[in-house]
Amino acid sequence: STAKRCKDKHLEEALQLSRTLSEGLRALGEAEARPLLRCVLAFQMEATGSSSSFQKLEQIVTQLAVGKEALLAQEVGTLLAGLAPQGEVRAPWLCVCMFMEESSLGRKHWQQNLAPLLQRLATTLRWVLQSQPAPGSTWGYLAVKACLQLFQVLPNDVAPLVWSAAEKSEALQSLLGL
Repeated sequence: STAKRCKDKHLEEALQLSRTLSEGLRALGEAEARPLLRCVLAFQMEATGSSSSFQKLEQIVTQLAVGKEALLAQEVGTLLAGLAPQGEVRAPWLCVCMFMEESSLGRKHWQQNLAPLLQRLATTLRWVLQSQPAPGSTWGYLAVKACLQLFQVLPNDVAPLVWSAAEKSEALQSLLGL
């Protein structure tokens, strides 16, 4: 579509601009860089329906954060922690999937927060199976996708929770039992 091509063109221009201005951006202090990073991360959250847009924004945010990697990790962690509050069934699973699939910091966040993510997935999938969501509802499908992506993207973190008696996860066992 024309709108998508236009958006991709402007994101490519923004990426080139961030590379051109990288020296000046590195000179920004944390207080100045934080709102800019939050803004680009917010755009990235809105771009979860388009892999190419998400990837370009990932490159931009990575470029902006050169020398401020800890700040970026903190902002991504805060953003992703707010995606699926404890006990929330209808989490924005598309965002979870995209950050797991396309963002190294997103994967790291979910790796470090594996137990709560597994618990939320188990709660959601149990609810989906019990309540039979309306036909055409995509969030149940996206929760299944997030679960499968989790197994695919973080196999070394998930495997011990399945096979090791010492590390067994009730949430994971619940998922596997569904």
